[in-house]
Amino acid sequence: MCTESCSDVFYSKNIAWILLGDDVFVFDEITDKVYLLKDISKEFWLLIQEKKKLMDIIHQIAESYNVDFIVIKNDITKLARKFVENNLIVWSDAV
Repeated sequence: MCTESCSDVFYSKNIAWILLGDDVFVFDEITDKVYLLKDISKEFWLLIQEKKKLMDIIHQIAESYNVDFIVIKNDITKLARKFVENNLIVWSDAV
């Protein structure tokens, strides 16, 4: 069975977002909550547009920030789970 790391990542259909200056603002249209994303969480969010696999996104961030892959993998996986819990992103197993 595929784990989260080989999953495709997508934005939820119930959100709207904008890059404004150095920050990303994400609006949940169902709950009316607004999320402010900065730094690595912003980079993760923006990379969802370019790379659909969670592992590809993690590799890109590790390279960009020149950090240990295992450390950033754990951090980004936790962040992705939080985004899923808040219905900001969804993922599905690759076939």
